[in-house]
Amino acid sequence: MTISLVLLTNLQFKLIIIGLNSDKLSNLKSFMHFRKVQNTDKKDLIERDEAFTNFNFLDDLNSDPIKNSWSIQLDNTKTLVR
Repeated sequence: MTISLVLLTNLQFKLIIIGLNSDKLSNLKSFMHFRKVQNTDKKDLIERDEAFTNFNFLDDLNSDPIKNSWSIQLDNTKTLVR
């Protein structure tokens, strides 16, 4: 995230696609909203410019106020989410 709060690809990061293990793959905390942050703690993190060093600055699906509004469906191999 830049100072102007724009998400950019880090060109220094070498892309290694490993993915999530099966425990994290079936956990709503592993999936994030790509929207304006609503969680006050995470808003404070962004306002203090600490989102640069913390990758946990987006709202996760598990923190949605309406419970059971999201579900995770795994394929037969339990390696892909639908």
